[in-house]
Amino acid sequence: MTLKREDFAPLLVMLLGALFVLGDCLYTSKTYYFVDLMAQFYPWREFLRENLLRGILPLWNPYSNFGVPFLASPQVGVFYPPNLLYFFLDYGLALKIEVGLHFFLGSLFMYLLLKSWGWDPWACLLGGCLYSFCSYTVLRLVFPSMFTALPWFPLAWLLLDSALERYSHGKFLLAILIFSIMILAGHPPTMLYVSLFLSLFALFFHNRKLFSSVAIFGLFLSGATLVALIQVAPVLELLPLSWRTEGVFRGMSIIGSLHLSNLRSLVFPLFCYNKFGLDPTQSWMHFTPIFISASSHYRSFFWVFGFATKTGCAGSCC
Repeated sequence: MTLKREDFAPLLVMLLGALFVLGDCLYTSKTYYFVDLMAQFYPWREFLRENLLRGILPLWNPYSNFGVPFLASPQVGVFYPPNLLYFFLDYGLALKIEVGLHFFLGSLFMYLLLKSWGWDPWACLLGGCLYSFCSYTVLRLVFPSMFTALPWFPLAWLLLDSALERYSHGKFLLAILIFSIMILAGHPPTMLYVSLFLSLFALFFHNRKLFSSVAIFGLFLSGATLVALIQVAPVLELLPLSWRTEGVFRGMSIIGSLHLSNLRSLVFPLFCYNKFGLDPTQSWMHFTPIFISASSHYRSFFWVFGFATKTGCAGSCC
């Protein structure tokens, strides 16, 4: 897809939006240090950097719980390409660049996806901003593994859609590469929901014959897994050692999920916070502007469902 002159103004708005979200972190030494960013990801990044500078690829972290696997932990994101920023730059600066970059990429990739469906540039801009700057995405900043995986979803969807519509080796291989980058970002629940969504899209909502769609999607998923095998293989080896393989009691499995009695908070979040004292993280996003901005094109269903898929990740991530 080629960008035209009419796309430059929306792209500029998205870039400014990404810079605006950074706030005073943009022009001061301030950065993000709170909850998991401070307690987990900062020590992980520094531990990885110190070892790489000594020429060591750390398989084991001796500083947590008397020692735990390091490389095999997917959330560490050892092989996620943008995490190279932490090797070359100070942690605080690298984090600010990573945050701003992924906010922009999320809006850009959703813009390109909607543009491929023939939407007006300003409608695409609204869709891109809703996707990248909604409350759910901003709240996920505390989990960099999830936050950095989300922007790649629209691009993987766009490329898979293009490959299904008019197959070409170049687009298909690029789709595999993008999805493998999403895997390397290191958040398995996000990958599970996105894979489920893309499989439904490929199998039931496309003009190709079922066998052809199954073959293309199967190659797409297996190809991306093979490209990311350097991270996937250690994770698969670690999984049988997890206590979660013995089962998780119901109370833990639903932590962070939206209770049916709080569905109204999806439409009127502030009202519900004030009246019922709900946790703001329960209202992952405000659905009203999504339905307002959706077009009459049948693929609008997938855009809305994509947002729903995105919110579904929250119930099983924490």
